[in-house]
Amino acid sequence: MYSSLSKIFVYILIFFSFFLNFNAHSANQKKLYSRKSISNYFSGIISSNNNNNKLALKYFNNLNHLKNNHDQFNREIVFTLVQTKEISELFSYLKKLRKKNLNFFDANLLLGISYLLEKNYIKSSSYFNSIIQTRKFSNLEKLIAQSLLSYVKVFENRLHDYETELNIISKYYKNFALINNAFISCYLDNKNVDENFLRIINPDTLNFTRYNFFYINFLVSKNRNDEALKVLEKNNDIFNANLLLDQTKSWL
Repeated sequence: MYSSLSKIFVYILIFFSFFLNFNAHSANQKKLYSRKSISNYFSGIISSNNNNNKLALKYFNNLNHLKNNHDQFNREIVFTLVQTKEISELFSYLKKLRKKNLNFFDANLLLGISYLLEKNYIKSSSYFNSIIQTRKFSNLEKLIAQSLLSYVKVFENRLHDYETELNIISKYYKNFALINNAFISCYLDNKNVDENFLRIINPDTLNFTRYNFFYINFLVSKNRNDEALKVLEKNNDIFNANLLLDQTKSWL
């Protein structure tokens, strides 16, 4: 009973926020307040909460007129597009939003990634920097943006001093910096690749065994198959439970 009342209370709050986000003097007021718009909005939210994301997207697609008037709607449709794996549509949708409507973490993160994939490093950096410089975003969100920004700078300039940036990461996230260091050194194919990967997969220190997969594939890409096999055999018990590594072993 209490659970049902809580859900009703949440829906009532959403209902009021739906109206309060609109400009009362908007020329599109009738369309925004229409019974059909409200019905589609709540049907979309309920479908999303029930993990019926395709149905949620169907309802939300009838509400494109909300995108520049209702921030919560943008969050809802971004989440739904990710869940339905409509990535191209997601990027297209975000790029059409006004800047003032991109004031949430997911939007900046996804646009930064989109422009990174397009090799538009200037725009990509601007979105990651926006996250880093905005006070309301959490330390973890800023850390993710800082990490991606370091990749942007390396992709743009292979001589970029990425280690200096990684060294300023808070001591509470030092392991995160070590993982980043391993992947960036792998991309640059520098002399520290083995050292950096071995540091994070060492069972006597960090023991991040999941990263064995990436290290083994790096070794294979360099035709160092014998070394890759040694890593597999050394950790045979762990890899038997990992389908990706089991498949890798069959290739070797």
